[in-house]
Amino acid sequence: MKKALIPALFLLFVSMACAITGGGEATQPPPTEAVVLQPTEPPPPPPTLEPTVPPQEEPTEAEPTSEPAPEDTGGFFVEEFDGDLSSWVPFVIAGDAKKEYAKGFGDRLKFELPSSETYAYVENTAVTFQDVYVETEVETIKGGANGIALFCRGSDKGFYEFRIHTMGRFAGTFEAYRFDFKLRERNKVPYVNLLKDRERLSTYDIKAGLDTNVLGLMCVNDEIRLFINGVEQLPMPGGEPIRDNVLSEGTVGVAAMSFSDGIVDVEFESVSTSAP
Repeated sequence: MKKALIPALFLLFVSMACAITGGGEATQPPPTEAVVLQPTEPPPPPPTLEPTVPPQEEPTEAEPTSEPAPEDTGGFFVEEFDGDLSSWVPFVIAGDAKKEYAKGFGDRLKFELPSSETYAYVENTAVTFQDVYVETEVETIKGGANGIALFCRGSDKGFYEFRIHTMGRFAGTFEAYRFDFKLRERNKVPYVNLLKDRERLSTYDIKAGLDTNVLGLMCVNDEIRLFINGVEQLPMPGGEPIRDNVLSEGTVGVAAMSFSDGIVDVEFESVSTSAP
């Protein structure tokens, strides 16, 4: 009885379902259109910010700056004998020309005259002057009668010489000469006296004995002017300078002389030149 009831109930439920749905075939829900997802491109990366460089101004070419022209010294110099002395050339007027009487010694130019009647000179051959004031500081070290000299306008014609004496019987006196090489070639006395009728003059301005003196010699135009320790000597009548127009240009230099006593030792501390 129960087995017959079950199929009948099944048929009942099926009939009810068909009645609810309108009978016949079961309805399917409308198909939904598939949405195809297109691959999306990733957003572009943010722009890279380039560092902003401020505009560079065009470099302007600097005006070429010319170096200041070296000062024209006119060849004037100050020599303190503590460097190269190759431009100082010795020559001998009297005595053994083969011997070396002058040499650099420390920061001085030293003259050693071991025998009598020796006249030794040294000139600066690097430059010549027309008008010049030349000055030297010189110390008497030892010895007997001596001569200490300064000259200007040296050439193959001769030179103007200013000479003082600090030792011996002529100590405290000075002389002025024009040396003439042509007279020497003819075996005549080459020292032409510029003091006219006076061979030498005395002055209290010379520091006699073992002491230091400053000598100055000015050669300008036809005038020859003499200075001793800052004091101008006026040997001509009326206080006029010496005048001579034979020599017009040449070198400058210094000298030392020994006489009958022999042995003279003097040292030049400096030589300087300047415009007169």
